[in-house]
Amino acid sequence: MALLKEDILKALKTNESLDSLFSIPSLPQDISSNYSDETYCSENLSAEALLTSYQDYMSLCNYCIENNIFSIADLGAGIGRGTLLSKALNLPLQFSSYEIIKERLSLGIQASKKHGLSSEGFHCLDLLQASLPQADLYFLYLPVGKLSDHILKEMEKKILKDQHFYLCAIESHGNFLSYLKEEAFWLKKQHEIPLFSKRHNSSMSIYQTKKEAKKILISQREKEDRLYKEYIEKGFISLKNSPSWSFLKRFQKDSDTLFLVQDASIQWLASSKEISYGALPQSFETLYPPRLINTKQVIGVQKAFGEIQKYHQARLQNKVFPQGLIRKIITAPKRQIEYSDGTRQNF
Repeated sequence: MALLKEDILKALKTNESLDSLFSIPSLPQDISSNYSDETYCSENLSAEALLTSYQDYMSLCNYCIENNIFSIADLGAGIGRGTLLSKALNLPLQFSSYEIIKERLSLGIQASKKHGLSSEGFHCLDLLQASLPQADLYFLYLPVGKLSDHILKEMEKKILKDQHFYLCAIESHGNFLSYLKEEAFWLKKQHEIPLFSKRHNSSMSIYQTKKEAKKILISQREKEDRLYKEYIEKGFISLKNSPSWSFLKRFQKDSDTLFLVQDASIQWLASSKEISYGALPQSFETLYPPRLINTKQVIGVQKAFGEIQKYHQARLQNKVFPQGLIRKIITAPKRQIEYSDGTRQNF
C-alpha cells in the first residue's frame, strides 16, 4: 500500500512512528552471520545506537538537494532507512544503502516492497572486501577500525584517479572525527548540520575533497614510502615529525619492530604488533605493553636485536619473571627492564 507524503512527514517526528508506518519490526537481535567487531551484532545493542535517525537522514537529503549532490552511498546502513525515506518521499536523489548483515537490510527491503516501492538501492555487501561504490557523497557512521581504514584507502584510490567527492560523517565513539582530520588530510570541512540523535558530537560534518587533493596525497605517501624503505634497509629510522596513523599501521603485523618512545626523562621501546588507533586525538594503543601513546612521543622505529630481542620476545610471550611481566624496555638514560611490580633491572 502506497504511503502519503503528509503521513510520512508527520511520522518523521520519531523513529518509532516512522518505523511503524513503514511496518518495520524491531531490530533483529543475536545475529550470528558475518559476526565481527566491525558489524556490531549484540543482544544489548539498541536501534537508537546502531541506526541513524530518519530526521538526520532527512537533513542530509535536504542538504544534498540544495547543493546539487545527486548520489549518496550509505556505508554500513543497517536497515537502509535513508534509501527507504528517499524512495517514499520520491526525492530527486539516488540514495544507496550498503550493509553486510542481510537480516538488517531485509527489513528495509521488505518495507519498500510492502508499500509499492522499488527494492533497488539496497545492497548486501562486505565493504571490507569490496571496492568503493560510485557516489557523489559517502555517508559514514562508523567506529575507527579495519573498515574505516579500508574505506579511506579506497577513497585515496579515487583521488589518484582525479575523482572528487563529498563525505558526511557522524561521530560514533568519540575519536572518528579526529581520525578523519589526521588521516583524511585531503578533505576540507565544508559544513555542519545539527543532529536530532544524541551522539558524541552534536553535528554531522560535511567534507569535500580539496582542489589539490591528489598532489597533497602523493606528496605525503611518497614521504612515508621513503621512510619505510629506509627502515627496511637500515633497521632503524629517526622521526623528526609526529608519524601518521597510516604510517604506524604499516608495522601492525610485525613481530620484531619496536617504536622508540620519549616519555618524560626516559626513552623506551614499545612493540608495533597489533597496535590500534587510540581513543584520544593523535594517539594509538599498544598491547606490549598495554599503553596509550601520543604519536608525538614516537621518535624512532627500530628492529629488535641483540639483548633487546631476548626481552622483546619474553614480553610478547607474556613470560612471568619473579618481578612479574616485562612492561618497558628502557634504552635511555640507562638500559633497563621495567617489570609489572614497578621495579627496574639494568641489562
